[in-house]
Amino acid sequence: DEYNAIRAIEYSMNQGANIINNSWSNFCSFSIRSAFEGWQNRNVIFVNAAGNAGLQIDSLSIFPSNLNLANNVTVGSIDS
Repeated sequence: DEYNAIRAIEYSMNQGANIINNSWSNFCSFSIRSAFEGWQNRNVIFVNAAGNAGLQIDSLSIFPSNLNLANNVTVGSIDS
């Protein structure tokens, strides 16, 4: 759930991780959005999955992949 995802990411950063892979996505929630916005200045790069559904995520509230933050990179594939 979101609470444990936030806790896991916080734990990783506190252990010194500076690149974190997020191979998951979730529809917009205030807690996830707020957490990623708060982590902008933590010197961590987040690599976020765009998903496998072929959706145009720019028009959807799917996080963390479509957060427009300097430390977020969204990745996807062009085929299965």
